[in-house]
Amino acid sequence: MTAATMLGKFGSAAAEAPLWQRYTVWAAAWEGREADLDLTLADDTGDRGDQLGLGQNLMMAIATGKSWLTDGSKLRQLSHLTKVRRVRDQLDRFVDMWKSQPLDISFSENPAPAGFQARVAQYHFRSMEALEEKLAQFPAQTKFALSVSYADLEERRSLSELRSVLAKHNLFIAGEKTAQ
Repeated sequence: MTAATMLGKFGSAAAEAPLWQRYTVWAAAWEGREADLDLTLADDTGDRGDQLGLGQNLMMAIATGKSWLTDGSKLRQLSHLTKVRRVRDQLDRFVDMWKSQPLDISFSENPAPAGFQARVAQYHFRSMEALEEKLAQFPAQTKFALSVSYADLEERRSLSELRSVLAKHNLFIAGEKTAQ
């Protein structure tokens, strides 16, 4: 479980294929026995809890991997591989995020400890650098809707930087919502 999480957070793009392979093996092993992993939080211990955790961690590593883009199509592929309820429920939420076009970028910069926070589809970011790295993985011409809450002048500078990042990668702003 930990290895899957670490590969999603820190692995190169080469980690994606082995994660998919392991997830496919895991899903096949539980095919027809999905109800055995339909656990409550109180039951979420022991081998079945570990197996559910493994499936969830593999799915999250693939779905939110730092070094590759898992779009709506790939999320649907992940979903079709399993009928384990908790895994499918999370994947369904992610797929729904991709159905809404243009994709939302929510962005805020708060005083410490929260600091910089951004979200694009199923991805969460704590720095502009991490956000830019992920945006660079989107196909050119992708359209985004910005959802921004202005807190102060510093945040306005970060928003300007975000606009520059989008332009640099040939990505577009199709709409914007702001809250003061």
